[in-house]
Amino acid sequence: MGNPERKPHYVRHCFASCLIVACAACLALTITFGSVAAAETRTWTLDLPPCQILSENGVDTVTFTGIEPYFAEEGRPLVPYLVYKTELNDGIRVQNVLLEDRSGQEQHDGLRLPVVILQEDPLRPVTMLPGWYPAQTHSWQVERNADGSTTLIIRVFPFYTQPETLASLYYRRYVFAIESVHIAARMTRVSLDRALYATGDPVGIEVIVNNDDMAQDLLIHFTVRKLDSGAMVAELPPVYLDDVSGQAACQAVWTPPRTVAGDFQLEATVTDMGGTILDTRFLYVVIRLQEEIHAATPTTITPAPVPTQPILPAPEANVRVPVAAWLGGAAGLAVLLVSVLLLLSSC
Repeated sequence: MGNPERKPHYVRHCFASCLIVACAACLALTITFGSVAAAETRTWTLDLPPCQILSENGVDTVTFTGIEPYFAEEGRPLVPYLVYKTELNDGIRVQNVLLEDRSGQEQHDGLRLPVVILQEDPLRPVTMLPGWYPAQTHSWQVERNADGSTTLIIRVFPFYTQPETLASLYYRRYVFAIESVHIAARMTRVSLDRALYATGDPVGIEVIVNNDDMAQDLLIHFTVRKLDSGAMVAELPPVYLDDVSGQAACQAVWTPPRTVAGDFQLEATVTDMGGTILDTRFLYVVIRLQEEIHAATPTTITPAPVPTQPILPAPEANVRVPVAAWLGGAAGLAVLLVSVLLLLSSC
């Protein structure tokens, strides 16, 4: 849907001028996650103040404490949203953030909100797209910080509008259920074997997992999506790790078709055998045409991020080997034993 933080060329000035009377204080979200042994659900209730409507030159702007303008999609009305952040305790993994209830509806009619324009000089005037907007009630993500800690980020969309009817709705009360688990198994490193790939090159992936609790079987899942649209490109067979205790490593390979080029997001997810998500990491994969790589200078192609330090050595986990490969190894061992016996008999 685009980057909500991106500021357009025209609308940002209109929005900034209308927000002078609004309070710029950020609302804080305080949720305390304790150390729990299994899945846990916490309830978070959000109460918002009445919204204010500011009008200037025939354009209406919605304001209330702590809002940010939502610049995600060109041609949509400029609506407000809120961002809440909270630090998660070590070992806590958020599984889902669900909307349980929404109430305190306010109806506002006849509002003409500004249209979002992302281009600096659009060739044609940007017209407002029809339909209720935004479509979602909220979104959430977990951000990993440089020090290894994690932050839960929740974006809430309390204001909805339909440009063709000039109808708008504002909800002042939201109740969310935050599902989390306390886990001991996590990925300490996910890396690629290269920073830049040519079309058709295999993409090597290495994962290091650490389990501080009792030994358990784990699954490592890999999915590849287009960076711009989020469309699924590939899903690799999961890697099975048996009886993981302490640190373990495994590898996987994605071989994209020779016609595939562009920027991609690799998602690595660790689950237990019951499907509970224990940890998720993301990497960027950059694939370019062969001729583009040869003709490019170092500044024309931005490679995927690389680890800031080399991969630490780790003991290999008990990766399940196909039966055919095991039989091949057994046959080689048998030939070796026969050769040794023949050599001894000839002495």
